Amino acid sequence: MRLIHVTIHRIPPIMRWSFQLYALTISVLMIFLFYHACTLCPAEKLSKHAQQSKVEAPLDTGLHCCGDGQGHPCFPFVDPKRDRWQKPQLLLDRFGPFEGMNIADIGAGYGYFALRLAQRGAHVIAIDIDSAALDSLQTLWQFFHARRGRLTTRLTDPTDPALASQEADQIWIVNTYHHFPDRIDYMKKVHSGLKPDGKLILIDFKIDTLPVGPPPHMKIPHHQVVEELRQAGFVILDVDVQTLPYQYIITAR
Repeated sequence: MRLIHVTIHRIPPIMRWSFQLYALTISVLMIFLFYHACTLCPAEKLSKHAQQSKVEAPLDTGLHCCGDGQGHPCFPFVDPKRDRWQKPQLLLDRFGPFEGMNIADIGAGYGYFALRLAQRGAHVIAIDIDSAALDSLQTLWQFFHARRGRLTTRLTDPTDPALASQEADQIWIVNTYHHFPDRIDYMKKVHSGLKPDGKLILIDFKIDTLPVGPPPHMKIPHHQVVEELRQAGFVILDVDVQTLPYQYIITAR
């Protein structure tokens, strides 16, 4: 041990400094790689995870969040339990393509649909009354390396979606309609923000007893939603109560 000590001691200072810098660099690199592996995974790894758990990949291209839901840095965007009944991929395929479209996501929250729509090339206006949720959404959008579309956030109050006249090609309202205090008045403003050839996609919970969604007294049956939309100026295109297990899908213009 004495011989080794003497040998190291006789190494020139510049070489000792170089060895220390090299060791520090390796340590920092290993920490980065470990963190990177915990927060991102390549598309092929995500596809394997999705196949095994029967959930849908949250993004289309590039690097993805991966994980099993709550506690993961990308939750609630990555939420396999919700994916099973919300079927985001099916809905996106049904109402797309979205390349170059202006889409307002009212009640965007943390971006479950807003991020997916933007990844498919849309310019998404994420609208919500919760500033903390929109801040988190903006941060998560910057987190992704591969981006095709654009995403902007818009903080509003519960009585006004703050849409300009004929601003949106599509307006998505998912799991939010039952929260509006004056639904007909609010939807009149939504209607004015839709282009003449645009579409409203409204998804909310059936009134049945369900394992997810709001309490029964907050739910609104789809036939009532249809009537309220008509009073707000919409023309109903389709009412689908079959595709999703816990929700109805109303399409209007």
